[in-house]
Amino acid sequence: MDTPLVVSPLVRFIAALLLGALVGLEREFSSHADIDRTPFAGIRTFPIISMAGFASALAGEYVAAAFPVAFAALAGLAVVSHLSRAAKSVQAGTTTEIGALLVFLLGGLCYWQEIGLAAAIGVVMTLLLSYKPTLHHLVEVLDVEDVRGLLKFALISAVILPALPNRDLGPAGLFNPRIVWLMVVFVSAVSFAGYGLTKWLGERVGLRTTGLLGGLVSSTAVTFFFSQRVREDPGRAAAYAGVVALSCTMLFPRLLLILLVWAPDLLPHTAPPFLWLLLVAVLAALPLGRVPMARRAGEASEGMEMKNPFRLGPALKFGLLFAVVLVIARGAFELLGRQGVYLTSLLAGLEGMDAITLSLASLMPDTILPATAARGLLLAFIANTLFKVAVAAVGSRSKVFTLRLLPFLIVQVVVALLMVLGIF
Repeated sequence: MDTPLVVSPLVRFIAALLLGALVGLEREFSSHADIDRTPFAGIRTFPIISMAGFASALAGEYVAAAFPVAFAALAGLAVVSHLSRAAKSVQAGTTTEIGALLVFLLGGLCYWQEIGLAAAIGVVMTLLLSYKPTLHHLVEVLDVEDVRGLLKFALISAVILPALPNRDLGPAGLFNPRIVWLMVVFVSAVSFAGYGLTKWLGERVGLRTTGLLGGLVSSTAVTFFFSQRVREDPGRAAAYAGVVALSCTMLFPRLLLILLVWAPDLLPHTAPPFLWLLLVAVLAALPLGRVPMARRAGEASEGMEMKNPFRLGPALKFGLLFAVVLVIARGAFELLGRQGVYLTSLLAGLEGMDAITLSLASLMPDTILPATAARGLLLAFIANTLFKVAVAAVGSRSKVFTLRLLPFLIVQVVVALLMVLGIF
């Protein structure tokens, strides 16, 4: 049995002191920035509070009530300070007082040798305190649907996920419901990263940024959106083609991130071709990026209005799609061998890359080899890119938009096809 690590009292005391100083430093700077005009505590008081928590925990070894009595006394002092500030019509938030109580507890945790936990709590609290303007701005740009989306995401991740059976089901025990849903949660979170950044940046988002961040959510959706937008503003067809090109380059970082988390064994086989394709896409996008993205003041905020990815409908559809693609890919492999996997990849790629990526990753290494999965992903990428060509041509009805975007997409198809054939 491992012997628990014993940290000397001096080291624990120093840890408590430093955590108090860290929070106090942030509060002192906030006070100078007029975020809190009359702070309850600052650079000197917070270290004293953390030391008080440490000393009270130590005293608790001899007098059991020492720690709770000291905490209650500090809480009473915080209440008196808050009421006094409120009576003077001074900005009377309670953040600093609550932070002081937490710092007192951190001092106690350090004495009880929970230094790692105390450090984690102290650092997170300091970050929350220092990012007050940013967090307030984020709340301001959120709407009711965003809040509901977050609640739905909490539902699918914290309620539905633990309730699903963690065992193999389906034909030949092909898929695990909890693993399938965990992938749904992960893909939804990745999509929300791009959506959240776009929402937070708000009016500062120009067309270029919209393309990059929109690609994290769905490059196919960006292609469809701006193909429709060209009909309303044909004069900006060239600029919109540049936006679509930028969004398509983000497909590769998104897929590599998914593989890094779910199938790291597949990365050695997929990272080289995807990185080459990323390089080709970036080089092909350079001519499109030379077109001015905004032509008048105030137009920098123009962009696509992405829907919140935290919706139950799309989550359920993706989970079902993933399970279906997984079963079809397994069945196709049993009937047709590798050719069946390749055919499934081509068909699934028309819908998107996420489901087929996770499906092929799940079939490794028991059913298919990594090389087969990597080639299947390339075929899915080819189908997905050709689908974007069709969306751009049919959806925009613009020769300028289509002709500018066509070389960018086709060159990637050609390079990917050469990789599939083993020529490149």
